[in-house]
Amino acid sequence: MKMFALITAIFMTFAGLHAHAVEFFDVNQLNLGAANKVNCVGGMTCTLVGNHVYMYGTSAGKAPKTIFSSGWTPSTLTGGTSTNGSATVLYMTQIYIDYGVTITGIAVNNAATVGTNKYIVALFNGSGVPVANSALAGVTTAGASSYQSIPFTSPYALTVPGTYWIGVYINGATDTFYTEPVVAQIGGLAGSVSGQVFGTVGSVTLPTTFTANVGPIAFTY
Repeated sequence: MKMFALITAIFMTFAGLHAHAVEFFDVNQLNLGAANKVNCVGGMTCTLVGNHVYMYGTSAGKAPKTIFSSGWTPSTLTGGTSTNGSATVLYMTQIYIDYGVTITGIAVNNAATVGTNKYIVALFNGSGVPVANSALAGVTTAGASSYQSIPFTSPYALTVPGTYWIGVYINGATDTFYTEPVVAQIGGLAGSVSGQVFGTVGSVTLPTTFTANVGPIAFTY
């Protein structure tokens, strides 16, 4: 595995960057060891998000990479918390996309009950503005305990790397999807936004903390 394919530096504050050891994890959460300082060399991008430093290598020509909110990656398709949704709530997961790429849609990890409710998925920028979304009529949930790929109305050409948010709307409480139960390795945020109307996608005030069992386990594709 190449060290700089996608590397995340964690467990430190930016203010203490020069004084604290840094643990490195790759995108699969494999611990790559520790270092006592950080050098952002040519071919890398070093970005401060909250109190965590993210280090990424050149990724030209590769498929889009995302990080699950809080760095929590399920070990199995049923590794999260089975959650019933609400038609008035937007469920959000923070991700970091480290280079320009065209994104077709979002895949949501369904839990055991599917086939009744509908999803809308959306990608939000770091200011809470939606930059892409799926059909506003919704797509019926399908595929128990598996990822369901839901396309945007048109592919989104992302040109500015940085922090983005996956948003999932569901129009009822019958069907279930998997959410993140804990904060792990790299830190990060997840939360929900109330007062939503299914069929409408608009700007939101983003979550500022990690809330367990509301951030959907999902990824861009």
